[in-house]
Amino acid sequence: MIINFFGCSFTEGGGLDNIEYYNFKTNSNLEDYTLKNTHFLKKFKEKYRYSNVVGELIGCKTRNFAIGCNSNENILNKLFEIVNSNETKKGDIFIVQTTIFSRRHIWYEPTETFYSVNTLEMSGWPYQNKEEMKKLNELYNLYFSYSHNEQYEMDKLLMYIDLFNAYCKEKGLKLFWMPWADLVIGDNNTKKNFYSKFIEKNFILFNELSMGSFINSNELRIKDELKTLLDNHKTLDGHKIVAERIVEFLKQKKIV
Repeated sequence: MIINFFGCSFTEGGGLDNIEYYNFKTNSNLEDYTLKNTHFLKKFKEKYRYSNVVGELIGCKTRNFAIGCNSNENILNKLFEIVNSNETKKGDIFIVQTTIFSRRHIWYEPTETFYSVNTLEMSGWPYQNKEEMKKLNELYNLYFSYSHNEQYEMDKLLMYIDLFNAYCKEKGLKLFWMPWADLVIGDNNTKKNFYSKFIEKNFILFNELSMGSFINSNELRIKDELKTLLDNHKTLDGHKIVAERIVEFLKQKKIV
């Protein structure tokens, strides 16, 4: 049995490889991103992100296919690829963290590359103030201003969840969903009432909330722990709590 994880930076381990946070948690004094230091940061991130912690708690192999700034479209693309991979076996587990709805997976002809676009600012990823990326930035700004509809994106994701649930069930694979961004707009009571209707869709929830709502409400972000960093990613404790909840969920389902 292998547990496969999909998502964006909230699953990839974003923030754990920040030098300032690494120094804070390990009492180190790394000063810059030299090749040696980035090796330490990468190992730290991969060890303490929740996907690896789940594997250690259960004693099984895990694979993490998450990518920073990923879009829901590209998360589902990767899920479909791995579900149909020759390496996938009946009984394997797939845990999908869905992400922020405004992110788009866009083909950009000038660089002949797909990008998961996440920000309006030219200084952000993937533009990084590069002249050849200016048109992509303009395109995304136009989309966000005139074409993005949050409710439509929520409804579309729920449709894909239904389709993937049926597809994976037919293939004998165990599929679970773990939203970061909520699939409904409203206060926490509204969200809890909404999610109670979708238990059959195999959602992994946290106190009946999405992972994002739970992490934010309980101040488990790096910026909550280390005030000098404006980082919304999970702390080490946040990753540990998420991992423990996933293990609890899988045990309740009698899967592990």
